[in-house]
Amino acid sequence: MIKIIKNKKIAILGSSPVMIILFYLLKLKNEVVLFEENKILGGAWKLQKYKNSFINLHSNVVLPGSNKEYTRQKEINTLLKKKIGIKIKRSKKKIFALYKPQKYFEYDFNRIYQKILKNSHYIVKDKIRKITLLENNKIKVNKDKVFDIVFFPSYFGINHFYNKKKKINIDFKLIESLHLSVITNNINQKLIYSDFYNNYFDRIDIHKHKNFFHITARISKQLKTLKLKKIKEKFIESFPKIVIKKLFINRYKNYYRDQHQLNDLKTKLNKNKIIYINTTSFIAGICQLINLLRKY
Repeated sequence: MIKIIKNKKIAILGSSPVMIILFYLLKLKNEVVLFEENKILGGAWKLQKYKNSFINLHSNVVLPGSNKEYTRQKEINTLLKKKIGIKIKRSKKKIFALYKPQKYFEYDFNRIYQKILKNSHYIVKDKIRKITLLENNKIKVNKDKVFDIVFFPSYFGINHFYNKKKKINIDFKLIESLHLSVITNNINQKLIYSDFYNNYFDRIDIHKHKNFFHITARISKQLKTLKLKKIKEKFIESFPKIVIKKLFINRYKNYYRDQHQLNDLKTKLNKNKIIYINTTSFIAGICQLINLLRKY
């Protein structure tokens, strides 16, 4: 049984699935708010409405990287379904990745995002510019919001915080990724997910909706400077049997930290007040939440 932190004023930074799930685990017995400066929730996992469905704007999936992670994934699926209400189903997609699990699961995060949007008072639409650990061990966010605990994800876009009056740097590298979204009515091939599709699109995910198919493709570095017309030509070359109904590009700014920077971040954050959450992997992040909340 997960024991929940009680009677605390808490700030959760960012709205990736891991941070949203943390919000739901904490909100019943605490005063919790979620900071998200973007109009659409989800971070790298954000969804956009198309017709009567929600499509993932980026080619992110939940995929284990080892037998150990696969075992953990099966264990956390029960928690996610029962406690959070996430729809999880076994996928029939063909997977092209370094590790191939016995079963591949698809996660529908739409419900948890729609639920929080109906209670928008939990969401603070502010850009975080300053975080300060105060003398009384409270944490001040920006100029006027004070909390008992702040949860800080791996790739959050702030490069320093203050411990009392001392400035502490937590560097990141800003990377912009481009993702192609293609809508089509029919696909004459098996649904796939690939981590390394070809030289043009290094990550591909094909998803079936009720009345259409949606393909997301992360655009490789060599195509980033090309115009949409040229990128479209490369897509047609890669998928000659697909008839394009609609096509558009999504840009995503990632405040990336490499392993050295992540280790530095974890060392510098106050482990009891500004708590690091591993969002580099969905499975690892959920396992951390479970272990973390068991301590309280």
